[in-house]
Amino acid sequence: MLNFPTKKLIRFNFIILFLTIFITSCTSDSNKTFNILDEAKTFFYEELGLEARKKEKTIENQEVKKIDKIEDLDEAKNREESANQKILEKGKNEFNKSTEIIDSMNEDKLTERENNKKKAIKEKILQSRLLREDEIDNNDRIENIETEVDSVPPFSIDNKLSLNTNRTQIGVLLPLTGEKKNIGLTILKALEIGIFQNSNSNIDLVIKDTKADPLETIKVFNELLSMKIENFIGPLFSSSLLAIEDTVLISKVKVFALTNNTVMANKNIWVFGVDPQQQAKKISNFAIKEGIEKLALLLPKSEYGFLISETIKSTLEKSGLVPERIEFFDDNIESQEVAAKNISKGFSEYYEAIDTVKNKEADKDKKPEEEKSLEIDKPFEGVLIAASGQNLTVLASQLQYNGVNPKDVSYLGMSSWEKNSILREPALDGGFFSTTSDGYQKNVKKIYKIHFKEDMTNISMLAYDILALLSINLKDHKKINTINLINEEGFIGLRGLFRLKENGIVERAFQIKKIKNKKFYTYKKAPENFYSIY
Repeated sequence: MLNFPTKKLIRFNFIILFLTIFITSCTSDSNKTFNILDEAKTFFYEELGLEARKKEKTIENQEVKKIDKIEDLDEAKNREESANQKILEKGKNEFNKSTEIIDSMNEDKLTERENNKKKAIKEKILQSRLLREDEIDNNDRIENIETEVDSVPPFSIDNKLSLNTNRTQIGVLLPLTGEKKNIGLTILKALEIGIFQNSNSNIDLVIKDTKADPLETIKVFNELLSMKIENFIGPLFSSSLLAIEDTVLISKVKVFALTNNTVMANKNIWVFGVDPQQQAKKISNFAIKEGIEKLALLLPKSEYGFLISETIKSTLEKSGLVPERIEFFDDNIESQEVAAKNISKGFSEYYEAIDTVKNKEADKDKKPEEEKSLEIDKPFEGVLIAASGQNLTVLASQLQYNGVNPKDVSYLGMSSWEKNSILREPALDGGFFSTTSDGYQKNVKKIYKIHFKEDMTNISMLAYDILALLSINLKDHKKINTINLINEEGFIGLRGLFRLKENGIVERAFQIKKIKNKKFYTYKKAPENFYSIY
């Protein structure tokens, strides 16, 4: 492309050439020449003026562009400032929002901490109501029983069919699968025997599997409620009972639970398991009557053990006594050996002193002061061991090993002792324990053994007694009247004399049994009525 000076030179040369040709062709007319020159000048000047104007225009445009550029820069600056202002405003808003969120989060954290604190308190309260299942039900622990699911009695398990409205339905809540199924299935068998022996044919059992799980218990319990069922046998464990407690109280149905955790007792919730506190009172009073004033306690380190400890303390206090020693043990052999050793301290010295006296009996020159100095008190006269099964045999053998001679010290216990497996432990021979009376067990236990080829368990007998009680009250009616249940004279079942209290407690009459020559014997019979129960 040609630049500006080159273009200007070409145009100028073109104009000179044009004027020369034009003048030459017009020499005959001078006037016209003059005019042509003037015209050429005019044209030339016009061209120059055009260029000047173009140049001025270019300069002007450049100036305008500069101005526009300046204006654009100002505008851009203004826009930037405006944008920055908007960003600042947005940032401020975001900051405020963030502050609000943080404040809200702090409030939520405070609320969460408060809720967690409340939850912990609630959990502690709930835990105080739940004794360890292996402790509160150990008196009815199933030992060496292999029960398979296909041996379940012919009842309508998980029955969702329409029921006969002319009959009274009783809901049954038991673990029929899972780790606790053997216990549930033995109870179910006892209920079968109870149904077949019952003259009241107006009862249907609607059985649900709780799986020993509180959440599953809630589910199946609600299913039974939807079927308009008002009376329930079970559940087995206090954790499952706690899960449905509020619903029971609201719906006003009647529950006859198989746990022995009396803390769970309530209006319309009767705890049928054998109460450990009642047993502890019975054996404590027996010890006092037998002249055992120095009583030691060997208890599990659990809520169950603490409960027994407090019960025995309050019972002894009424006679002006206190426990001589208390030792707690964990559920392992090492802890049990340590506890047995600690509680046995002083017995070695006691027997050494006795031997010293025996060795000097022939010494006629012995002075009275010397004889008096050889006297030493027995550390304790009786020891209560709240344990069962292997734990019991370990503790008893360790006590004897550490010098607590069963011939000089009474070994005492509760119904958890009533297991054939402990009869092989020599240290327990001669021991005493409180338990429920035999009632009318003999014939029913015989039928059970013939039919199922196994022994009837203690907890199965409780279920049998519940069914018998409900059958009596439903014989002429479709609903149970609480007044008929609260009978001060009580009832006699397979586990002996019992009566229901309005607060959900089930009181029982206890006997004292003795272990002798690897057998259980009745040492003191249970009272025949509640007027002379203690």
